[in-house]
This record gives sequence, structure tokens and C-alpha cells, in this order.
Amino acid sequence: MSFTKSLNALNAAARNLEIIGNNVANANTVGYKAGQLYFSEVLANSRQGNGVSANGAGAAEVKVLPQFAQGNIEITGNQLDLAINGKGMFVVKDAGQSYYTRAGQFVLDEEGYVSTPSGGRLQGFAVADDGSVATAMTNDLQIGTAGVPPNATSEAAMKINLDSRKTLADPAAFRMGDSSTYQHATSMPVFDSLGKKHVLGLYFVKSAESTWNVFASSDGVSVGTGPIGQMAFQSNGQIDTAASPQPFTISVPVAGANNVSMTLDFSESTSLGRDFSINGTSNDGKSAGQLTSYSVDSDGFIVGRYTNGTNKKLGQVALALFNNPQGLSALGARGFSATVESGNPELVGPDNSLAGAIQSGALEKSNVDLTSELVRMIEAQRVYQANAQAIKTQNELMQSAENIR
Repeated sequence: MSFTKSLNALNAAARNLEIIGNNVANANTVGYKAGQLYFSEVLANSRQGNGVSANGAGAAEVKVLPQFAQGNIEITGNQLDLAINGKGMFVVKDAGQSYYTRAGQFVLDEEGYVSTPSGGRLQGFAVADDGSVATAMTNDLQIGTAGVPPNATSEAAMKINLDSRKTLADPAAFRMGDSSTYQHATSMPVFDSLGKKHVLGLYFVKSAESTWNVFASSDGVSVGTGPIGQMAFQSNGQIDTAASPQPFTISVPVAGANNVSMTLDFSESTSLGRDFSINGTSNDGKSAGQLTSYSVDSDGFIVGRYTNGTNKKLGQVALALFNNPQGLSALGARGFSATVESGNPELVGPDNSLAGAIQSGALEKSNVDLTSELVRMIEAQRVYQANAQAIKTQNELMQSAENIR
């Protein structure tokens, strides 16, 4: 029976050394979670009279459990290197099967899908044009090369100051080509339905002490036959929106496309005794744009940047949360698979407080503590040697017994 006890313990110690050796070997493996071997006592039943006693029969392996402590985060600068600072796990699908990993080394494949180096595709949530996230299901995250369509101008605004010191002029005498018929002029871009840019010229004529008429042109062609609107100002220089409602609604003629129907808001403009100035403009029109770059923010949104200045959310990285992550089954290079013990994953965005934030341009290193592993290795080696010595001693005792005459 002593041989059995020592042999069981010897096998358990060898298995422990194997797990420790694997941890040491993966000390530099991105996202690796150290394994820990759990033992249990082996009992052998024997009958003594009418009772049953349990005698120790050595030790045996119960299970190897991954330890999901946070690993150190190392900056890499690669936009698709992603590190999780929290409990979540990346969801990757390969050949229709989902697995879960903390290794955030991702690349773009030939079709623009965010993938692991081995070809598994990172899963995420689709994002609609209005910014809403479809969390009901995940799909393969893709950074496509398709551009964004143009957007015709529908709303524009201009914040200006009209010099109240200017003398009056006759609006009926206004001529675009004659600067003596208006006091101030400026321009702003507008975009048609094809994304082509046009120049909207704006001319300001002071027709009364606190009243200005606004004329407009499109690429040098008059917009309408008279002023597009009138601005009246109060004694403090602020615009009187009751007397001159804002915004103006205009139809801008353009060549080769539909007229641009838009509003033009001057509600934040002033007429003070200082030089004419433009203090801000806005325009919701855009030309067509091509993707120039992308980034991943802390909430897991992949944001594309386009040549027309548009920033668009292309998708959100999905993270998996498990009630019992130690119940996951290790798959080696592919990470872990869900089991009955781990429970089904809850798929959330990185903006979930439990899942944690994503750091782009960084990787989570292995959580193996080499110092601790080397100490454990010495302890396991001593246990192995002690049980080997026990077998050797038992063998010598049996030989001595056999030599008795």
C-alpha cells in the first residue's frame, strides 16, 4: 500500500511541475492566465469488523484552474492592439465557434475584418448612423474602405459683428460687383446633393440705424431678386429675434444638382461699434469622404476618420462576462471556451463598469509572477524527491524482508 501512496503523490507532484513549467514558459505570452493545480487526498476504504475505515492513499490532481488576475499593460502604439482593464474577455469567432480571450493582438485581414493572427474574427456590435448600438447580437467587426456619402447643406449658422458706426445705404441700389453699395461682405461654403462645394456670398447693407439687409449669391449668381432677410438689433447691440425671426430659410441655386434648401442662422450676431468680424460659422454639409484613419476609444468604439472631416463609429467591441470564469475550458492559443461550470457569457460593451475599459495601442501581458513560480517549482521538486525517496525506502524494506532466512 505504501507504494501506491507514494506513486499517487509522485504523479501529482510531476503534474504540478508540469503546470508550473507551463506557466514559466508563458511568462511573456500576451493575455496568458497562470494555471494553478489543486490537489485532494486519496482515500482507500478497508473493513475492520463491522465498520469501514478510510485510510490515506496519497494525493491526486483535482483540477487545473486559470487565475484571472489582471496582467500588466504594456504600450505598443499599434491601434489594433487592445488591452482590457477589467473583467471582460474578447469574443472571437472561428469556423462558426466562439471562444474567449484576453490576448488583444488583432490585425486587419484582406477583407478589412479585425482578426487574430490565426484568422479568428473579433466580435462586436453594429452601430447605426444615429449612434445607437444594436446589442441584441454580435457580428464580425470590419473596418471597410468604403467612403461616406456626401451630405447636402441643410443648416448653417454664422456669428458676426456688424459695425454700427457705418453710414446708411440704399438697399435698392445694391450691386454685388460694387462694394460701395454695401458695408460688409463675406462668404461660406455650402454643399449640394452630390457633395460639390459652392460659395455662398453674403452682403450686408445698413438700411436704418439698427437694421441691416442681407443679400446672397451662389457662385456669383444672385439668390432671389432681393434680400434673403433682414436683421434688426436692440439698443444693446444684440439681435432682435422678435423683429427679425431666425433662422432665414433660403433656396440656393446650384449647377448640375438640386437647389440647396437650407436655413441660415444669425441669432448670435451683434451690431456694435467695432470693426466687422466673423466669430464663428457652422455648416452641416459635407462632400463625399474616404477613410484616412481609425482608432478605438475606451468604450470600445472603432471610430473612422474621413477626408471630409466626418468621424463615424464603425462598430463597438463586445466583451464577455462570466459568472465563474475559472470554469472556462482552456483551448491553448485560442483562449477559452464556455462550459456548464462557467455559465453562458453576458455580452456587453466596454462601457459596462464590470467589463472594464479598453486601452488601444496596448497589450495585457501574462499575469505569471516568475518569482512565485520559481519558489513553487522548488517546493514541488522537493515533494517529488521526497516521494521518490519514499518509494526507494519501501523497496529497500521489501528487499530486506525477502532476504530474511
